[in-house]
Amino acid sequence: MAEPDLPQEFRQRIMELEGIDIVLVLQKELFKADVSKDQTRFSISKNQVKNMFLITDQEMRIHKHDAKKWMTIEVLLIEPDLQESRLNLKIWDMKKVSGSSNSPYVLVGGWYPIAKRNDLKVNDLVQLWAF
Repeated sequence: MAEPDLPQEFRQRIMELEGIDIVLVLQKELFKADVSKDQTRFSISKNQVKNMFLITDQEMRIHKHDAKKWMTIEVLLIEPDLQESRLNLKIWDMKKVSGSSNSPYVLVGGWYPIAKRNDLKVNDLVQLWAF
């Protein structure tokens, strides 16, 4: 399957922000947890990431933690309606009943209001790009 194109209005806004190296991070259908008021996060499964999107120092920082708390990186999100919001990107340890764990990246710190404002629903197809 061919990689989708970034819509021109987003490419233009990224250029205005002096963004470079635009890459598709992932394209996925939203899950219930992605749009739930109780969950308040957008999950980015590491095995669904299409292109590396963190530079070396960001990668090192996000993988640091102290006393069970992972470090965060503030990121700029350009929403579907082209509004801009600042969120935090971090690693989220998800313990499974089996005892194993999964540690996806997540966007937190204001995700639910963005999902609600943009009328995002379960099974909507979304793309996440980095620059």
